[in-house]
Amino acid sequence: MREWTQVPFGDLLKESVRNGIYKSKEFHGTGANIVNMGELFAYPRLRDVRMKRVELNSSELDRFSLKEGDLIFARRSLTAEGAGKCSIVLEVSGPTTFESSIIRARPDPTKANPLFLYYFFSSPTGLHRLDSIKRQVAVAGITGSDLTQLIIPKPPLEEQIEIASILGVLDNKIDLNRQINETLEAMARAIFKDWFVDFGPTRAKMEGRAPYLAPEIWSLFPDRLDDEGKPEGWEEKPLRYLGSVSIGGYWGDDNKDDTEKVQFLCLRGVDLEHLRDRGECQSAPIRWGKIVAIEKRQIKSNDVLIAASGAGPCGRSLWLGDLAAKLSSIRVTYSNFVKLISCRSKATACFLDRILLEMRNSGEIWSYVNGTSVPNLNDAGLLDGKRFVVPPEPVMEEFAKIIRQNNEMLFSGESATLAATRDLLLPKLMSGEIRVKDAEKIMEAVA
Repeated sequence: MREWTQVPFGDLLKESVRNGIYKSKEFHGTGANIVNMGELFAYPRLRDVRMKRVELNSSELDRFSLKEGDLIFARRSLTAEGAGKCSIVLEVSGPTTFESSIIRARPDPTKANPLFLYYFFSSPTGLHRLDSIKRQVAVAGITGSDLTQLIIPKPPLEEQIEIASILGVLDNKIDLNRQINETLEAMARAIFKDWFVDFGPTRAKMEGRAPYLAPEIWSLFPDRLDDEGKPEGWEEKPLRYLGSVSIGGYWGDDNKDDTEKVQFLCLRGVDLEHLRDRGECQSAPIRWGKIVAIEKRQIKSNDVLIAASGAGPCGRSLWLGDLAAKLSSIRVTYSNFVKLISCRSKATACFLDRILLEMRNSGEIWSYVNGTSVPNLNDAGLLDGKRFVVPPEPVMEEFAKIIRQNNEMLFSGESATLAATRDLLLPKLMSGEIRVKDAEKIMEAVA
């Protein structure tokens, strides 16, 4: 640590910090990309993403542009924890600016590595120092002058680059996995729409087009539509045909003194969101409960979970298939705020989950939700009221094979392991508790 110094953040910048630009409505819609607070919070490592646009003159573009390596901070936020949020600009595509609620800091690459600085401000120490300059009036916020006066660690530049590289490798792998998952999900949605909404294979057969599926799958689709416009032999059924609500959830308690109780992982509605989006549910609470009650609620491969309450997760569904046991080394069940729909088979569970997901994405699920401040799912109304064209079991089985492969990728646990490693190394590297060579050994063990 003798080589590390402590300096004001402003000493590491190429130029003074700058607040973003404000433009009235008539200038919005065309021109340069503009980073708003939404992008800052959604993309901690900001790459080329779709943004809104704003017209700038050459002088404004010169003063308010963003370049690769710039750090951007939330100058104000409705929540205290949001103020000071730091992101780094990794890619820009064409002229790009930033809005007035954002502060831009442009590091001097001869003094500091921008990615190192980003990781510092994302570390517990960096967040604590940002907390020290937050001001609370109507909204929480920071000022550029306070930001530049923050004292931060300054290792030798070469070591900064090495630290940033280690943490960046982990984040790059996490980002790659996320992109793969998004691609797989987009493919699943496209296949579902083609097979079960547009009836693409049947229409292709009717028009004499060449097969575009494997022969064993192509042969499962009829070659004509019936008088109702659905594939011949397929029937329109209520969702109740696919599955029915089983026994209610179980919350257990925190009392572990009872010898009859064991630990279990209790999935809530928000955990269904995390599993669907990120393949992990690290926040799911560990509870204690009676083994008899837990075993009655063990999640099986032909079960679909659906969040029954809550403004955010309500209506979120999840089919785990054979992967339920991989979530944890202990028993996995569900809370009172989650309903379990028991289906006739794995294939029907997969098919039902996809219908529910499409209903959630389109907003249709909300027609089966009661209440506003505390939404509650009318599961009976959903299962009895929603009707869908149901294919034969062999077609659903082929679709389930595709989704099962996607789930194996999503729930592999790799991203969660990488994130845990990054979160372990980040504060220790930033404080000098772990040096680069020791971190590299940990990385080798993870790989």
